[in-house]
Formats: sequence, structure tokens, C-alpha cells
Amino acid sequence: MSRRIVFTFKADETITAEASGFKGPVCQKTTEKLLAGLGAQPKNTRLKNEYNLVTNETQINLPT
Repeated sequence: MSRRIVFTFKADETITAEASGFKGPVCQKTTEKLLAGLGAQPKNTRLKNEYNLVTNETQINLPT
């Protein structure tokens, strides 16, 4: 899945961002950087369920 952030600029001068294809905090950090480039700061943040997805990697401790 490709990473994508869609910004919507509304008449009341608010901006909404809808991100997809990211896992965890990378999404939030990337969105915040792009908003900062626009001179905007987030007021309300609502995280999607995908934010908490974990990769399929598992760490196994082998006996020594």
C-alpha cells in the first residue's frame, strides 16, 4: 500500500488531513511536518485505528 496524505482546505480556514498507508507515529510526524510547512499547527488530532497496527515482526529470545 502506498503512503498518502490528503489535505482538505475548508472555507472556515480549517485544514483536515487524512493519511493512509502509514503505521504508527510516522504518519503523525509526517503530517505535522507538512502542516508546519503550510504555517499551520494541529488543534485537534484524531488517530485512526491503523495508527496502532503492529508489523508482523516478532522478536524471539533464544536460550543461551
